[in-house]
Amino acid sequence: MTNFIHCELIHTNFMDATTERSDFDQCYLHTTTFYNGILYKTIFNNCSLWLTNFGNGKLAQSAFNNVILRSVDFRFAILDQSTFNKRLYR
Repeated sequence: MTNFIHCELIHTNFMDATTERSDFDQCYLHTTTFYNGILYKTIFNNCSLWLTNFGNGKLAQSAFNNVILRSVDFRFAILDQSTFNKRLYR
């Protein structure tokens, strides 16, 4: 479990990483990849995700609360029981 608070993650690579049960709070993620990552029960609060790649990731039971998604790739991602609340797309 890792907490990312008020972070700017630009061109960041979490490919094949395990960040399950992590919190991303008020973060800006641009051109960030979580491809093939394990993100079970990860929470994104008040974040902006732009050109973010979750392809083939395991995001079951994750939460996206008040998140702006711009060109986000969830291709082949597992999103079982995940929630998307409030603002989704701009």
